[in-house]
Amino acid sequence: MPIYEYRCEECNTLFEELVPMGTSKPMPCPSCASVKTVKRMSAIGGIGKGSQETVSCGSSCPGAGGCGGGQACSHFS
Repeated sequence: MPIYEYRCEECNTLFEELVPMGTSKPMPCPSCASVKTVKRMSAIGGIGKGSQETVSCGSSCPGAGGCGGGQACSHFS
């Protein structure tokens, strides 16, 4: 399920919602419950198999090597 970003036209709150594919009903605002919400364009990002990027995963990384302490970890690339 994709995560979409919305803006409430009543109270101007920005919020994210995990939405099942094919859902067309308006998402209610978590602050004021208005259904006058607008889906916003947002950046898509991710790290997956085959990615050339590395991430810092902290001390919880199950990978070997120099993980933790803010160093780059290639466990997720």
